[in-house]
Amino acid sequence: MNRRAGRFIINGEDIKAKGGITMPFIHVELVEGRSDEAKAKIAKEIVESVHKHAGAPKEHIHVVFQDMKRSDYYNEA
Repeated sequence: MNRRAGRFIINGEDIKAKGGITMPFIHVELVEGRSDEAKAKIAKEIVESVHKHAGAPKEHIHVVFQDMKRSDYYNEA
């Protein structure tokens, strides 16, 4: 994906001109207890990674956290 002057080119096509723009929503489920500061750091790294590897503009990447109660989570490990 190339970004030129506000345009988003994927495989030679101007995606923005076609009415579409990448808008990834990344959902993160964590057992409750992380601080807002920890979540902000996690979100920043996720945004950087998605931007770098998927080419999505940072301003269009959304990270949504869902806290789970420890009693609602089970793992055999």
